[in-house]
Amino acid sequence: KPGEEWKSASRRMLILPQEEIDLDKFYRLADEGTQAGEPAWHLIMRVEPFKRSLASGAQLDLSGTGEVWIARKDGRILKATEILDGQWRDEKLSREAGRFAQAVTLLEAASAPADLPQLLQAAPAAAAAAPRPPGVPAPATPQPPTTAPPAAAPATAAPPPPVPAPMNAASPATRPAPGTPAVASASAALLERIVFVSHATGKREVWSVAPDGTGKRALSGFAWEHWSPSLDQDGRILACASRRATGVNLWTLNLATGDATALTSFGERDEIESAWAFGGQRLVLLKAGKIWVIHPDGFNLQSLAVGARATAFAATPKSSRIAVVVTELNQYRIVTVDVVSGAVHNLLEGDQPSWSPDGARLAYRSGDSLGVVNADGTNPRLILKGPFAETPLLWTPNGQKIILTKVDPAGENVIAAGDQPGQTPTRVTANGGTALAVSPAGDRVVYSLHGDLWTATMDAATHAPLTADGMSEGPVWWGKHYVP
Repeated sequence: KPGEEWKSASRRMLILPQEEIDLDKFYRLADEGTQAGEPAWHLIMRVEPFKRSLASGAQLDLSGTGEVWIARKDGRILKATEILDGQWRDEKLSREAGRFAQAVTLLEAASAPADLPQLLQAAPAAAAAAPRPPGVPAPATPQPPTTAPPAAAPATAAPPPPVPAPMNAASPATRPAPGTPAVASASAALLERIVFVSHATGKREVWSVAPDGTGKRALSGFAWEHWSPSLDQDGRILACASRRATGVNLWTLNLATGDATALTSFGERDEIESAWAFGGQRLVLLKAGKIWVIHPDGFNLQSLAVGARATAFAATPKSSRIAVVVTELNQYRIVTVDVVSGAVHNLLEGDQPSWSPDGARLAYRSGDSLGVVNADGTNPRLILKGPFAETPLLWTPNGQKIILTKVDPAGENVIAAGDQPGQTPTRVTANGGTALAVSPAGDRVVYSLHGDLWTATMDAATHAPLTADGMSEGPVWWGKHYVP
């Protein structure tokens, strides 16, 4: 039944470093669903994190995840994919070290042994009776996705998760690891994690969770307060604001090594909002109405002159330009600023700018309307009439939809609007919710409802909870394709 699991021995050839290793995989029957239009069992695979010495003398840290879909009718394997994520280092060769991710589509629409259905029926029962390997916890019964979110918040919040080691702890081995990746497609696996902020412990802290709601863990410790998380393009460096005894500053955390670094040394306690920009070559900060830019290594902190008090900004990896909202005499306007040259270009009146994936356009809010303008300020056009909530404007990765939160007599709900005038928007939620993030594949949305984070498919067919503490916010959905 769902939640039971069993172990299988396996052997894999690692592409980098090139060596064959033996490992144990643990399979869990997660749920039942459909794959390729057929009723199927859905199995989740994991490889517990372990350390090993390779024949070359290098040291290997490895973990893994994956999924298997098996047809209920005849036991055919409809899809089987795995991702091995590791780090290796050779003490004798200082440059021979690195982190790697190896994604492999093992089987798709393949034949399976004729006795596989019988094995599936027998294995969970046998696994439940068999002694559990050391270090493998008893499986918990998964919470299946619901077809609609609840209409009201739960009466009591769920207890907070265990407190992890702080992000400035002495030993990297004691630090929490990044979130569990999830498989998104057969042709190109997508490593994903959702990073968010939770108030469940009484302080704002940065957490990570897999898109299916599993593997929730803290990325920062609880000695200090952390918020405004963002990940670089490789998903290795987390940047966030941190409030400590010396003030509020920008910090980075290397998720591979656990090393935490303070990039700024502001003495003030004003809030900071930050984001990566220019393909990871800069970090941008908003603090006390000023825009600052700094190299990721902590050098060359500069204040950018934008002509008025800044209230918000938006960055893009495709360009050295950022969009900044400035205010004068209660009027909001959007300017672009080059983080390298400092050149400022006035665009138009509006707020809540959001760059299109290619960096060629900006979505923005103008009064009660949604608009789109070219990055150079030409061809502004109003797309849709609101009113809209003051929540992020989110582009889908193909640049054809803008996800936002519409306000109507029934409350706030997430909609998907086209990027051109005259296109009819579609509803993503109907029972409330504010849009906060879009998946890298563009097929799902993270939204907030009663203080918790939920995911929804773009067609509104499936809704599933990510958190249950009633105090979560600010998600960033990171993903990267690894093509076998």
